[in-house]
Amino acid sequence: MNFFIFLFLTLLIIPFYSQARMPSSPQEVVIFKNFAGFFSAKMYDKICNGHSGNYHNDLSNSKNVNIVGNEQMLSARIGGVIKIMNPEFSADQVIKIMISMKDDFSKKSEKMLRERGCDSDEAKKLSIGYRIFSEYHPAKVHALIDSSIKKEGGTVMSHDEIEKLINSKDKK
Repeated sequence: MNFFIFLFLTLLIIPFYSQARMPSSPQEVVIFKNFAGFFSAKMYDKICNGHSGNYHNDLSNSKNVNIVGNEQMLSARIGGVIKIMNPEFSADQVIKIMISMKDDFSKKSEKMLRERGCDSDEAKKLSIGYRIFSEYHPAKVHALIDSSIKKEGGTVMSHDEIEKLINSKDKK
């Protein structure tokens, strides 16, 4: 089930952010593609489904809960990757890059959808992405991303490795 690599491989080229190092490891590339795919899928929902984009306003709807949760999970993962790639960056710099990326992916997707329409092949791919992000619990999306990273030859830290890393940082 390698939805994410299939879905976003040909959709968007990750823009070059002059102040940040570009992703190169399997983990970096997969997480960047999913971050791009998520905001592109949200734009599909807005343009093609007529959603207002205010997912936080109705958390009684499970799709909205999944969208909000997946956005939080992907934001945490992309923020971590940007910081690891650029350890000299402050938290504010990382956040500015994330916002710039989100805005860029959203604008490019909106332009493509308005030019090619909601029935285009690209829109159909975004529709699949929207279904994944709205129907799959964030834990499942997280696991699918980890699976994609492994399939691309990358490694994913175990919970024990993460805990050890956190504990070693706290002691410094």
